[in-house]
Amino acid sequence: RRRFLEAIGVSAAATVMTARQTHSIDRCFVETLEQARGPQPDCDAMATKLSGVLLAIQTADCLPVLIADPKSGATAGIHAGWRGTAGRITERAVADLLALGVNPRDCIAALGPSACAECYEVGEDVIGRFKKEFGYWNKLLTNAGGGKAHLDVRAANVQQLKFCGFVEERIYASSYCTIHQGDLFFSYRREGKLHTSGTGRLLSIIGRQSAR
Repeated sequence: RRRFLEAIGVSAAATVMTARQTHSIDRCFVETLEQARGPQPDCDAMATKLSGVLLAIQTADCLPVLIADPKSGATAGIHAGWRGTAGRITERAVADLLALGVNPRDCIAALGPSACAECYEVGEDVIGRFKKEFGYWNKLLTNAGGGKAHLDVRAANVQQLKFCGFVEERIYASSYCTIHQGDLFFSYRREGKLHTSGTGRLLSIIGRQSAR
């Protein structure tokens, strides 16, 4: 982690905050440095206006969504698997930012590497959930046969950002797939069932170092 932070030019004094991610729709607002340095909160999205605090999302096929508002200095990190996506965690996190006076049209969003639609296979329970929750489900699911489908988690969260008022040109979505690009990324779906020790996690971080 130290080498990672050095590579992106992060000060050693910065606080990297992670959460105990449970595939929920729970969110946490970080108000103090003591909170950032304390025990991990149980949540799948974090937001803050503090400088010197880096919000870190851990993934290994799920989608990391990072949001920054250059005007207010607010930042947010979101862990979006199929459960969080179905629960509209990105929309909920943006709603939290609205309560802080953030205008989505001013924000920048970055979506990191995740399992692509071609690789993200889901079963009938997930298919039914998305059909019930999203009127545009046919843009997110493609039939894989045998009661299975492929889910485009990336497209689903891009759509949620657009619904919240994000400008399309300010949404940056990585095209990397954690399963296809196995030489670059950890993948639970590819590695987790093969190794009894499990697999590692990718770290996606966002924050600002200097006070405004």
